[in-house]
Amino acid sequence: MGLPVISTLHGGIPELVQDGISGFLVPERDADALAERLDYLISHPERWAEMGQAGRAFVATAFDLDQLNHRLFELYARLTSPGPLAVETGQSLTHPSAPAASRSALSPPTKVALPPNSANLGGL
Repeated sequence: MGLPVISTLHGGIPELVQDGISGFLVPERDADALAERLDYLISHPERWAEMGQAGRAFVATAFDLDQLNHRLFELYARLTSPGPLAVETGQSLTHPSAPAASRSALSPPTKVALPPNSANLGGL
């Protein structure tokens, strides 16, 4: 069956809980908002199954391991293939585990140009 979730707007929680669909999100440390949402759910038990099922369906599709692996593979393929992402921009990427003293002795670092929206690659 599943149950609705009430949580706070903190960290990655809003990525999992769809406010008003699979549960409710309230500001951190807002006891009044939390009480309002609890009161709403107590007064509307007919919404529990609907919201619980919506949450389960969302997580099953948005966080499916096969889909996530495919998106990660596609990201690596884009980053390692020739084309716009392989154009030099002057920003060097070196392996972070290489000792600082030996980094200069390594072969020249790979240069990568990332798209302007590279901070949000979730849309792959």
